[in-house]
Amino acid sequence: TWGVFVEDHVRKSYSEGRSIAVTKNEDDPKKVALMVSHCWDEPMGKFLRDVLILTSSKEHLGMFVCFLSLYQGTKEELNAQVTQGSSDIKTGCFAEVLRSVKAADGVMMVVSNEKVLDKGLYSRLWCTWEVACAVQENVRIIVHPLTGTERYLFGTSGKRNFQPRLGRCGNPALAETEDEKCIRNAIGDAGWDPIRETVLKVSQFTVARGVIDVDTKAKIGPKGTKLLLEAITTDNIAAERLWLNDNEIGDCGAKVLATMLQHNRTITNLLLYSNEIGDLGAQALATMLQHNRTVTTLNLRSNAIGDLGAQALASMLQHNTTINALSLVGNKIGDVGAQALRDVADKKRADFDLKL
Repeated sequence: TWGVFVEDHVRKSYSEGRSIAVTKNEDDPKKVALMVSHCWDEPMGKFLRDVLILTSSKEHLGMFVCFLSLYQGTKEELNAQVTQGSSDIKTGCFAEVLRSVKAADGVMMVVSNEKVLDKGLYSRLWCTWEVACAVQENVRIIVHPLTGTERYLFGTSGKRNFQPRLGRCGNPALAETEDEKCIRNAIGDAGWDPIRETVLKVSQFTVARGVIDVDTKAKIGPKGTKLLLEAITTDNIAAERLWLNDNEIGDCGAKVLATMLQHNRTITNLLLYSNEIGDLGAQALATMLQHNRTVTTLNLRSNAIGDLGAQALASMLQHNTTINALSLVGNKIGDVGAQALRDVADKKRADFDLKL
């Protein structure tokens, strides 16, 4: 876990008030365009993997992850960095980071993990406070597609019973930490209900079990697509719907999807509109669907597919009896490709839905 990593490595290797981020980027400082809101002490490998899914296509992205960006010194040294020498946490480092993110038109990414499935990520007061600050600074929030369910965020009691006042910053069996006192002072007695409403509003689109919905702001590209599909396979996620709309996956990403979904037996709904997919990507998907018998809906609206891609999809439909809905509106399909698709659609059952 990160807690063990910090204790065994970071505090021994990075001293004199210098964090990992400062040490590694001293000659080329990065402006922060992404802040990661997460729960302390999660499994290190999965956390890095989940962050990379949404960031691997952005090679020079300045990212703020607290345990990498803050010097992991004594409690007093950590508190001094968090508060920036002020008793008002609203002027502390996290507020400054979010203002930098806003200036860069960036986002705050929320990443939960299995260790908080019982109580949920928002049992951690810091995570609740970060959402409230991001909303105040008008920073867009992306909830990670693999951990965006209600249970990951609010635990077994669900969002209906969510009470931010009960959140803690540290071990709930111990006394309040200094940063927890600062957050509670900043919220005040009258501020808990507004913060609750803010967090619930941000989380109103928590995905249902079986849905992987990648935010259009993420733009994960082919690299992120590959990492996402590997995670779905490794974690045995029984996803039924995969929505990758407007994520710049292109032909390369479509080929990755085709390779990794050829023998998938759970995904029925595949939404890929506005992804710059051309004929090569469409041909790869058509080849995959010659073998896949699970996908029933394929949405390729507003891509760059021409006659060659359309003909490949038409040929696939002659043999695939599972797909009952195909959308190709807003592509570059000419008369030849359109006719090939209409001819095969006319031979399908009455409920087959083709949109051109």
